[in-house]
Order: sequence, then C-alpha cells, then structure tokens
Amino acid sequence: MNDWKILYFLPFIFIACVNLRILLAQLRENKNTSFAPVLGLMCFFLGTLGLDKDYNPWIWLLVLLDIGTLVLIWSLPFLLREWFINSRFCRYRVYRNNTQILTLYQFKQHRTFNWQYIGKIKPENVPALAGFGGEWTIIDDKLHLNIVGGSHIAVADMENDELVFAEIDHEHYARLCHQRLKQK
Repeated sequence: MNDWKILYFLPFIFIACVNLRILLAQLRENKNTSFAPVLGLMCFFLGTLGLDKDYNPWIWLLVLLDIGTLVLIWSLPFLLREWFINSRFCRYRVYRNNTQILTLYQFKQHRTFNWQYIGKIKPENVPALAGFGGEWTIIDDKLHLNIVGGSHIAVADMENDELVFAEIDHEHYARLCHQRLKQK
C-alpha cells in the first residue's frame, strides 16, 4: 500500500503539467496567458496529507517543479507591496455619499485612489468613473483623479470637508459634474 502514495500527488502533477504547457504555448505563440499559481501549491499540500506523519520535509522542494508556484514566489514581494500601498494603513482620506465611496491612498510619493459605488446594482446617478482606480494629485485646492490606463481626468473642488466634481475631460462623463462627496 505504501508504494501507491504517489497517487496522492497526481492532482499536483496534473497542474504542474498544465502550467508547463501554458508556458510552452506562451513561448511558441507569443500569447500572454495566465498560470494557476495557487492551485498547484494547494494540490501539493493535499498530497502531503496522505503521507505518514514522519515524512521527509525536504519533499516540499518538489513544489518548485511547478512553474505556477515559481511565478507566485517571484511575484509575492510585488503583491505584498501593492497590498500595503492600497491598505488601510496608507489611507489618506475617504469621501462618500449614499451611492459611492472615494478612497485616497498615499505611501511616500505613491498616490492611488479607489472609487467604488455602494450596492449590488449601480444607480443611475453614480458617475461612469466609479469602479475605477488610478493616481491622484492636489493642485491649488483641486483634486485631480487620473484614471490609470486611460486619458480621463476628473477634477474636484475641495470645499471644507466636501469634494465637488466640476470638470472632466470627456463629454461622455459630463454627468459627473456637481457630484458631492463628504469626507468621512
């Protein structure tokens, strides 16, 4: 019965082979596809549950055969940095009304925002930019929101503890004008 313990690792071997196939397809076809980074690690962990309690801990080095796990290990510092930059520890200000929340984050010189609407269904009066994030700057008592990956810039006047959105650079988003968000 002990010789069949390799069967516990069949899901891990399958995921590792799929990730290797994805890598080869990327190299051959020059396409960018996604790996399954956490799935291989989880399958390997479940495989070790079927082993005896006194198994050799060096077996965990075999998890490095999975390219998806290597991608996870390589990107983990970047993911932790991004999580910290956009975490509650780096909140600069939070503005909200009954339909939306705008959160500004600042970490050293890095400034990001997250603009989201509240509720399951987006109301009609919520700006089209809600649900996006990007970078922000404050110039002369005006808040400028620059949507990442696009050319849209929203500008809001900062009045006491309120933001009053007065300008946007695109006619399609004209309904953003006169939106008010109170500082929370």
